[in-house]
Amino acid sequence: MPLLFVLAGAAAWFALGHRSPGDYVVERFKRLLVPFVFGVLVIVPPQAYLVALPTDKGARQATENRKSVGSSRPSRRIPSRSSARRRISPRPARLRRLCWALAASRS
Repeated sequence: MPLLFVLAGAAAWFALGHRSPGDYVVERFKRLLVPFVFGVLVIVPPQAYLVALPTDKGARQATENRKSVGSSRPSRRIPSRSSARRRISPRPARLRRLCWALAASRS
């Protein structure tokens, strides 16, 4: 990744040798802004529409959900939000010890 930054900086350095900074900025805007605007106006709306279309799996799940509306109990236990959060995230003390260990190993 740093090599790409060096390469981009060298290319900008040589490009600025042939034109003024204002001309360089205008040329960059033309080269980058035109494809960006095209993509936002032409490519993104159909993509968002296609993503929003229901799939067969989603239709099946919706049908199954409608069938199970009349049942009195859910078929499986759904964990509460707080218990799921506790399982996923590490405890603050453990995270603090990890940060101190990383800082000590770097010095």
